[in-house]
Formats: sequence, structure tokens, C-alpha cells
Amino acid sequence: MGSYVDSESLLAYKLPMLTAHRRFEIFLCLFAALTSLALVSLLQPRAAVAQPNNAAMIDNTLRVAFGSPLETVKAFKPYYLLGDFNGDGAEDVLVIVMITGQRSELAKDVNISNPFESAHKVAFPTDPATANRLAIAIVHSWKAPQATGKFLLIGDSNLLILDHERATSGRAEDQKDLMSVMKHRGPRPKGPKFPVAAKGDVALLGNQVGDDSMLYWNGRTYRWVDSQDGN
Repeated sequence: MGSYVDSESLLAYKLPMLTAHRRFEIFLCLFAALTSLALVSLLQPRAAVAQPNNAAMIDNTLRVAFGSPLETVKAFKPYYLLGDFNGDGAEDVLVIVMITGQRSELAKDVNISNPFESAHKVAFPTDPATANRLAIAIVHSWKAPQATGKFLLIGDSNLLILDHERATSGRAEDQKDLMSVMKHRGPRPKGPKFPVAAKGDVALLGNQVGDDSMLYWNGRTYRWVDSQDGN
């Protein structure tokens, strides 16, 4: 059977002319190199497991939930919000989209509504190629095997995030920080009063007068309030 030879004994055999202090320095260098190699080998498998890409996941979610007539408007930063908008404890996603196809191409179980106008009349564009219509798509429980709700909000409003000219201007100042989330629980920004009827997190959407309007789920539908009265 072979005998075990430790590193210091090997160095003493190979380098008899070196002082003990020098041999110890070489031993430390070898130990550091071996330790580095071991760490690299341990970390390599973890590096190969990439975190999910939200943009790709959102694109796929829209295709599955809504069909082909919607495209994400990635020019906005951000162009989507994550939150528990209906208050059921599961994460939902809100996405700014452009309508690029006919209503007949939309999935049949999508709830289409217009919370932005008093008449609440839904006018789906008859010619999406020329309408340049932006809308808000929301999926409840978007990471679950089966979404619990799919909503498309269409209508005329003063929301900056639904302004097609801003989406295509190419100017960063036109396209960034136009919406955010106000949490139902936890710290909230100063200013906006949390809507008393909101069941979950609230989407704050910038408008043309420089205020944050509010979009929230009231237990039955999405309601938009172009003020901070909290109703």
C-alpha cells in the first residue's frame, strides 16, 4: 500500500536547499491556488442555472393568456408592474401593450373593459395597424399553471403611459418612471391616499397634469381614479 506524503514533506524532499520559512511560503501559495480551484468548481454548476428572464416570461404569458393581438411596449421603463393587485396573496402582472390584431384573435375568456371613461364603452380598434392604440393587460396569478383572471383595459385617458407618441419618441425622458406600485401592506409613498375600496396593491399611473392617478381592483372590476380622493 502506498504511504501518505503531506505537502510539507514533499516540499522538503524536492527543495532541500530552501529554508523552512521559504518552504512555508511556497506551501501557502499552493494551498491558496488549490482552494481557488475548488471554489471555482463549486460555483460553476450554480452559474449554469440562470434566473428566469421576466421579459421573456411576460411575453409568453401574454401569448398564452390573450392570444396574438397584443405586443408589449418595451420602450417604457418600466413597461410592466408586479404586485398582488386583487389581494389574494398571489403575484399578478400589469403590462403596457399595443393592440396589433383584431378582437376576434383575442382569447375568448379575456375580460375587456374601459375604466377610463364615464360611459365605460369599449371601442376595440377596427384597424389596429393604423389606430396605434395602447392598452393595459393584467393577468392575475400570472406564474400559476392557470391564470385566475385576464383583463384588457382600453379607453381614452390622459395617462402618459398610454400615449403612443411617447412610446415612439425615442427620448428617454418621455418613457421612464411613468408608473409604479403602491403596496396594500407596508410602507407607502407620501402624497397619494390609498383608495378605501382597493382589495390589493394599487398601480400609480402618471397623467398629463403631473399627478399620479390610481388603478385598482375593487373586488369586481378594475377602477381608475384620476385624482387622489381615495374613493
